[in-house]
Amino acid sequence: MPPADRDPRLAFFGEVTASMSHELGNVLAILKELSGLSGDLLAASGRGRPLDTARLADLVARMDRSLRRGEDDLRQLNRFAHSVDTSGDSTDLGDTVDRLIVLCRRLADMRRVQIVRGAPGGPVTARGHPFDVFHAAFRCLDAALAASPRDGSLTVGATTVDGTPQIIFAGGEAVTSGGEARDKLALARAVATPLGAVVDGRLEPGTRVLAVLVFPPA
Repeated sequence: MPPADRDPRLAFFGEVTASMSHELGNVLAILKELSGLSGDLLAASGRGRPLDTARLADLVARMDRSLRRGEDDLRQLNRFAHSVDTSGDSTDLGDTVDRLIVLCRRLADMRRVQIVRGAPGGPVTARGHPFDVFHAAFRCLDAALAASPRDGSLTVGATTVDGTPQIIFAGGEAVTSGGEARDKLALARAVATPLGAVVDGRLEPGTRVLAVLVFPPA
């Protein structure tokens, strides 16, 4: 939750960039470790030990996976940063969900919840600036994660119901302590209201986690 005396949009921008800088730092740390292990194999080979090509191939494959993840993180972070300057008042909600899953990966990992992409149902466009739409979606996801059980999953998808664009966050049974989730859901509603959007949420203990962010049609 951002401090009450800070601009909420600025606090949001800081939350996302700080989280992603940690993610990119983790990618660099993994690459450094794998590079060191590869160097050890090559150094041992230089001293006459047979080169373990299978081990080296495994290290190269792991470096490639880390690089791909880092590239994805950086691409989505770059798009997020540039969304502040984007003109127009319509947003592709499918793109918003894709970006949400990448940029909130660390947030989900910290709560040991896996975010699952809901099956795309065709283009879904909502009225609202991309940065502000993403902000509202981020706050809804944060609330849903707070209510989700550890080692569970949360499905996030964009869809249109009766011509109304929305993002749905659905998971398992809510945890017993719902105070944090309720506070975060209230913040999501405060962020969504200026967009003309509505947040419908059921995050109470004993119910299945469900939050729906409903936008005016584009």
